[in-house]
Formats: sequence, structure tokens, C-alpha cells
Amino acid sequence: MKVEVITPRDDRQWHKLRGQDVTASVAGALFGVHPFTTLASLWAEKSKLLPPRLDQDSPAMMRGRYLEPVAVQILRDRHPEWTIEHNAAENRYYRSPEHRIGATPDVIVDCPTRGVGIIQIKSVAEDAYRAKWCTEDAVEPPLWIAIQASIEAKLVGASWAAVAPLVVGFGLTMPELEVELHDGLWANITKRTAAFWKGVEDGTRPELDLIADAETVDAIYRHGDDEEVADLTQDGEILELIGQRHDAVAAAKEAAANKLRAETAIKAKLGHATLAILAGGRRATWRRQKTAHGHSRVLRLPKMEN
Repeated sequence: MKVEVITPRDDRQWHKLRGQDVTASVAGALFGVHPFTTLASLWAEKSKLLPPRLDQDSPAMMRGRYLEPVAVQILRDRHPEWTIEHNAAENRYYRSPEHRIGATPDVIVDCPTRGVGIIQIKSVAEDAYRAKWCTEDAVEPPLWIAIQASIEAKLVGASWAAVAPLVVGFGLTMPELEVELHDGLWANITKRTAAFWKGVEDGTRPELDLIADAETVDAIYRHGDDEEVADLTQDGEILELIGQRHDAVAAAKEAAANKLRAETAIKAKLGHATLAILAGGRRATWRRQKTAHGHSRVLRLPKMEN
């Protein structure tokens, strides 16, 4: 497989290079496991129906960008025998023109005993790390990150790969998690990527995730065409969908009314009290707090078991 290694002149060229490929950071969308990108939103972006997302200044991306050199220094302190290359300065972009898959690895390592490897660095809040990386038996990177590391290793020609989550809490911890490399996974990635690009070329939209893709659909079709009329007289499903929405709206109104009734009755029982002691040691509060609309009393209730 031919791999091009390109050092972009600036961020603008880097984004342009990424635009022509499925990049390792979003390849999890091909498998439906990416937490922020769906297959349909990726298709819309590559079909130029939506602009590419430039989220480098989001709080999470800024944290990762500023803490990545810290993680690299930790690796250098731990492994003085390794030759560690931090790719942030040159931002070298690796791509397979045949498959239109690309990646910008964080760290490329030359280990005297294991040879060339890549390490994908992630900065992770401690609570997210416990919830998404840790099980009772093991610590494993989320699947979309393992896919990212596997692609980077393949494009670099590395024989091993790892993920290093820099866990940010009261202190800093950074385990090094091995990612097993499988030829079968790469074959699956290239197969799905080929099908994805065919869909882009054919204009065939992937199946929608009707929750996750709500904003994508709004963004694609945000400009209506007064001259266009959709003939859905033979589409029986749309009537069923309209009925489902009608039922959901009615249920939401009833739920809102029930919520208001319950809250009004609770407030009447508390009266002027700001704290109520409930059975089982539970507590309810109705304290005066500053809100977006000024000061008001905010009701906070204990969780109830179903």
C-alpha cells in the first residue's frame, strides 16, 4: 500500500488535506461507535453539504492541545531508552491515496526492543475516564480511539500501538494501554471506507440515526425551496410518523402538567421552609438562588427509586 507523508505549510493546508480523506479521528463513525460524529454527518461533510467542523477551540480540544506536550514529557521521563518524536511541530499527515484514509499521529516511537510504534494521546477528565475507560476487570480505550490508533499504526508502518490517556483530576495519571493490531480490522476499515466514498460519489445518504442526526438534518435542509413540492401521497409511513409526533406532543404536555401539579403541591407543603427532612433521611430544599432571570427560589428534590 502506498502511503503519502505530507508536511502541510499551515493549518489551512492541513484541513484541506484532511477534507479529502476519512481521517483516523472520525473513522469510528464508519462502525457507529464515534461519540461525536455519525456516519450521516460525516457523509454530509464529505459531500460538501455541510462545512467541515473546525472545533480546535472547543474547551476539550484546547485542553488536549495544551496538555499534549505534558504527556509527551511524561513518556520521555518514563522511557529514556526510546526515541520519541512528537508530531505536533511538523504536523505530518499520513494518507493512503488508494483508500482515502488519513491520520496525523501524536507520537511516533522507536523502541530498541519493539521497533517503531505510535502512541495516541488523549486528555480525559477523571469522571469521564472512570465512566468510559474503566470496567471492573480492566482499563481499555473506547473502541473509536482504538480504531484511530490502529489506522495511525498502519499508515506509519508501525509494529505496535498504544493509547495514553492523560487523566486530569486532583493530579495527573497516565496509563499506557496497548492496542492490538489486526489485519482483519484494517480490511474491515478499508471495506467500509470504500462503501462510504461510493455513497458520497453516488449521493446516497447513509441511514439516519433519528436522534443523533437531528441537527445534521436541520443543517442540511435549513434553506427551504418555495418552488419545490414533495409528493408524498404514496408514502404511508409519513402519516404514521406524524401520528407518532402528535402522540408524543400530547404525552409531553400531560407529563409537563403532572410535573407542575407535583411541584406546586410540594412547594405548598414546604411553605416558607427552605429545607424539608423526609423519610429515610432524605432532604428536599427550596432555597433562594441567583438565576439567569434574577433571584428566585429553586426547588431541589432527592432521587427516588423506581
